[in-house]
Amino acid sequence: MTEINRGTPRNVSLVDYCDFVLSLADICCREKWRKDRHCWYLYRQSFYGLFDYLGPLARVIASEAALVEFEKKGLNCDMRDMGWGDQPRFDNGRAKGTFHLEHVYTGHMFRQDVEKLLHETDRARSLAEIVKQKYCVAWILKSEDKKLGRGDRGDSLESAFAYYRRCGVSLAERSRVNDALELAKVHQKGSGPA
Repeated sequence: MTEINRGTPRNVSLVDYCDFVLSLADICCREKWRKDRHCWYLYRQSFYGLFDYLGPLARVIASEAALVEFEKKGLNCDMRDMGWGDQPRFDNGRAKGTFHLEHVYTGHMFRQDVEKLLHETDRARSLAEIVKQKYCVAWILKSEDKKLGRGDRGDSLESAFAYYRRCGVSLAERSRVNDALELAKVHQKGSGPA
């Protein structure tokens, strides 16, 4: 069985991290959101640290095609238990590999949520709750990532999921994994529906 590392114990909580992000957003706001400043870069990049602080609370889904390819590797685990740091364990490198970890809950959506909270009193805790509810990444194939391109995924998870469907990428929650894998096995044997 492949050992999975979904968030190591940390001395900094998700609420602490959200407080740090909000501090960066405050500075950016005082600088009138000037995108040529280093603080803007740090603020934008802070989104990518969320996975580390969510750990097992991070919602990880996968495309049905990615699940089928992952199953071929013969690992005794669910792909949706894997994080970005686990990719070298099952893929041939991020540049040449088969899989891509895509943010369904985008940086744009996250920054919108941050900016709505800038003047609230318990804002770090509020942001942490929003992130727990909305944060979502998906393992997809690199070929599916090319279909998605840099298109606008909208302002909500619902609009992002609709975008994936329009691009022909079918995402599978845990409840659908066995159906997708069983369907793939039937097609491999050649006894699937015509």
